[in-house]
Amino acid sequence: MPTPASAAPIGCTVGDLKNAIIAANGGGGTIDLPPGCTYTLDSTDNDSNGLPVITADVTINGNFATIERDTGSPLFRIFEVGGPAGKLTLNSITLRNGDLDAADDGGAILVDSGRTLKVRNASTITGNSARNGGAIFTNGITDIQSSTIRGNTASGFGGGIGVSGGGSLDLFATRVTANSGNFSGGLGFDTGTTGTIRSSFITQNTANVNGGGLANDGNLTVTGTQFAGNTANGDGGGLANDKTLTLTSGIFTGNTANRGGGLANFSASGQATINNSVFQANRATTFGGGLATFTGANTTVNTSAVVTNRAGTTAGGIYNNAATTTVNASAVAGNIPNNCLGSAPSVTGCVG
Repeated sequence: MPTPASAAPIGCTVGDLKNAIIAANGGGGTIDLPPGCTYTLDSTDNDSNGLPVITADVTINGNFATIERDTGSPLFRIFEVGGPAGKLTLNSITLRNGDLDAADDGGAILVDSGRTLKVRNASTITGNSARNGGAIFTNGITDIQSSTIRGNTASGFGGGIGVSGGGSLDLFATRVTANSGNFSGGLGFDTGTTGTIRSSFITQNTANVNGGGLANDGNLTVTGTQFAGNTANGDGGGLANDKTLTLTSGIFTGNTANRGGGLANFSASGQATINNSVFQANRATTFGGGLATFTGANTTVNTSAVVTNRAGTTAGGIYNNAATTTVNASAVAGNIPNNCLGSAPSVTGCVG
């Protein structure tokens, strides 16, 4: 059993794991799991959590172990980061099968306000389900690097990860793939949140409404990230923005939506600046195969390419409706059935 601020190996049983967390909560500590162990939880430890709440600075080195909920057991998540000073770091670990159905948030992990979560080193969070944040729901500070968020489900928003309550998410070199939600299949940022996404892959996610890959109602910066093969039945197959978005060196390809196959920017608060990015082979059922801007929103496209996208009605490249879209030093070409026709007002800097 680990003592505070030290590291010690533990056994391969759920009891060993719980005892180690309790000990580490005593003043902070590091827990080393045996390589390849599987810890199968079949009941709650407290409230809606399978394991003791993290209340101190706790690091768990998974060594590619798995912590899972037994799918035949009652519904619960795996971790909650809470207490007076909860901070959880997960390294090289898999979390799977946490399930709260539509009753609560954070299928695998709930991060309380002011608390911190770090996920590192080829960790995987998969097969979890919740109301919001199928894998992770954070009201605190969450930082994920070199990991995978895959195959999670939310009945509300954030099929993979939901960010709310003034929380923040920093995502680096991470895959968010094959998640689904009612809103925001992959990632969902609520009002008052902040996000930074760098060098990541947002792929094959699905939303019933808007934001197949991601929906943003906060302040979001995205750099060097690919959105591919995401689907929304409403707006924004790759990304739906309703607040402040700065996008640099993004690639949007093979995304699908009713409007704005690659990206949709809508409402008077939607402010999107797009730099050095590519929108290619995206599709909209009606308008804006590559991009769409609606209802007072403002989109500026700088030194980018919007090419070979398709729309079912018009504006296969960029569609603007009761908003402002400006194209500077960018290629808008080869879109079907046209580039920007049907926009009202027209798209400044787009021809055809």
